[in-house]
Amino acid sequence: MTRIFLQLVLPLVVPFVVYWLYVQMARQKAQAAGVPPDQVRVPEVPWTWLAIMGALLAILTLVGTTLLDGAKPSAVYEPPRFEDGRIVPGQMRE
Repeated sequence: MTRIFLQLVLPLVVPFVVYWLYVQMARQKAQAAGVPPDQVRVPEVPWTWLAIMGALLAILTLVGTTLLDGAKPSAVYEPPRFEDGRIVPGQMRE
C-alpha cells in the first residue's frame, strides 16, 4: 500500500498541491497589498495541465524505480522460509 501511495498517488497529487500553495501565497500577497479578501482574483484552475504533469511525474517515478532499483539479472530469488521459529523474508542472492 505504501509503494502504491509513493509511486502513483503522491506524484499525481503533487502538481495540484503546488498550484494550491501558489494560489494561497498569491492571495496572501494581495491581501498584504491592501486588496480586500472578496476582490482577490484567482486564476482559473488549469485542470488539464495539472493532470498531465501529475501523470508525467507518476510515469517518471515508475521508470526511475524500475531502472534504479532491483537486483542484477544474474541474481537468484530465495523465497521466504521458516527458520528457527521465525519467518525469514524472501530475497535476491547474487
